[in-house]
Amino acid sequence: MFRYLSMDALRQARRHDEPGPSALHSLYHLLSGYGERIGRAFLVLIFIWLLFGVLYILTGHIKLQGYTIGAIGQGLVRALNHSLQVLTLQRTELSKGIVTPFLVTLEMVVGPLQIALLALAVRRQFMR
Repeated sequence: MFRYLSMDALRQARRHDEPGPSALHSLYHLLSGYGERIGRAFLVLIFIWLLFGVLYILTGHIKLQGYTIGAIGQGLVRALNHSLQVLTLQRTELSKGIVTPFLVTLEMVVGPLQIALLALAVRRQFMR
C-alpha cells in the first residue's frame, strides 16, 4: 500500500509543475496501478481484447454474413477469437490493406505488454 501511495504522490506532484515522473509513469498508473492492482490490469486486458475485436469488424477484416442478430453475434465471436489469437501471439498473419496490419501489429505489442503488467501485479501480490 505504501509503495502505491508513494508512486501516486510522485505522479500528482508532476501536476503541480514540480519535477516528477513522466507520461510513462502516468501510463503505468493507468494500466496496472503501478503493478499493484490486479483487477485494474485484468480489466484493461479485457478492454484491449474487446476493443480490437470490434475494430476488426469495423475495418472489415472480419466480415459479417448479414445484419441479423445471429449473424452479428457470429461475427463478433469470430472477431473476438481472432483478437484473442493475436493477443496471445498465436496468429500473426497480416491481411492486405493498411489499417488491419497496423491493428494486428499494435495488438501484438500492446496485448503482451498488458499481460506482462498483469503477471507483475499477480507476482507482487504473491510476494507479500
